Amino acid sequence: MPLEVFPFLPELVGHDPVKILLGKKSGRDSIFYVGEKLGLAVPETAVDEILEKVKMIAEANKRAPTQEEFIRIVQDAKSKQ
Repeated sequence: MPLEVFPFLPELVGHDPVKILLGKKSGRDSIFYVGEKLGLAVPETAVDEILEKVKMIAEANKRAPTQEEFIRIVQDAKSKQ
């Protein structure tokens, strides 16, 4: 994923690796990416609902959702299906 955005890996020049943060400007691909990193299967049919909740948490709390919050959001969305 990082090579799609950057011409070379930031680690090659001494920078920290790229981190994808969830927040009010996140998109569907970010939800799938973070879900995959956490070992969660994010259902295609629930991604919009998950994204909306992530954005709501980010705006209400003025911070990115924690891993625990994200996992809970995904689990809740999966249980509704």
